[in-house]
Amino acid sequence: MNDSSQPVSAGVENSRMLTFHKLDAYQFSIQFLRLALEVIRDVPRGHADDIDQLRRSAKSTARNIAEGAGRLSPADKVKHYAIARGEAVESACSLDVMRLEGTITEDRYNRGIELLERVIATVTGLINKPE
Repeated sequence: MNDSSQPVSAGVENSRMLTFHKLDAYQFSIQFLRLALEVIRDVPRGHADDIDQLRRSAKSTARNIAEGAGRLSPADKVKHYAIARGEAVESACSLDVMRLEGTITEDRYNRGIELLERVIATVTGLINKPE
């Protein structure tokens, strides 16, 4: 991210980007997934359920945004974008749980919530205007 409000490419050359790579929602979701994987690496033993839940919801957010972008009908797009939004909210809940358990730093928690707020806002825009 160049600044706190603009997504950056997740390492994909602009000339080789698929449609979903160009979506801010997807870029923010990939940035969150990267952060989630960093968090997961540092979680102490005994929290496998939290690790699994965060990993699955973070991956599902990105995957559903990509799948929604690949769908042809607006109804199919909205369905997948709505799932992605729900998964992003689930990821936020996982961060809350980890914060209460003391398994995530305050800095990572705040960064995660910031990215998820952006994911949710941009996915909500896609839901409201599926093109």
